[in-house]
Amino acid sequence: MGHVDFKPWTLESTINDLAIASQDGALSQFQLKRLYVDAEIESVFRLAPVIQTLQLEGPQLKLIRLGAGRYDIDDVLAHWLSTGSSWHWPMFDRSTRSRNSPRSNLPPRI
Repeated sequence: MGHVDFKPWTLESTINDLAIASQDGALSQFQLKRLYVDAEIESVFRLAPVIQTLQLEGPQLKLIRLGAGRYDIDDVLAHWLSTGSSWHWPMFDRSTRSRNSPRSNLPPRI
């Protein structure tokens, strides 16, 4: 990882030269020249990221086919799927809100 810059007052972050090594460490599986994230102040109140801007510059993903429809990232995908990871944030799901909640009359998110 190269230079990391974080501006707490504006909630802006920049990461330069990010690289993630392959399982054996022989090469970079994923590289990113620059990642820029500009979060909203609403992130603090929601306790979840609310992103205004996301910029990815120079992404490179290197996959190696091992044969028989298998790739070198199969172990990562299998682990991710077995943990039940998802991008769902139940804390902010409107279907779980109380009917007495002041925001319960809002339409559901799409």
